[in-house]
Amino acid sequence: MALSNKQIGVLSWVLVGSGLALLCLGYFARRSGVELLGLGLAAAGAADAVAGVALLWWRSRRPD
Repeated sequence: MALSNKQIGVLSWVLVGSGLALLCLGYFARRSGVELLGLGLAAAGAADAVAGVALLWWRSRRPD
């Protein structure tokens, strides 16, 4: 399945946005006393955001 540059751009911003939202949710879950769940959410959110940034970098290197 070949993705167009526009589809990669949309996917990358969705990943960055959802990753930061999960990271915040994990932070607040840890503050409220749910340590393990909060840590898992924060780790998943960080990985999600990093994947989005990697896609943004890949998109910037592709020809139009």
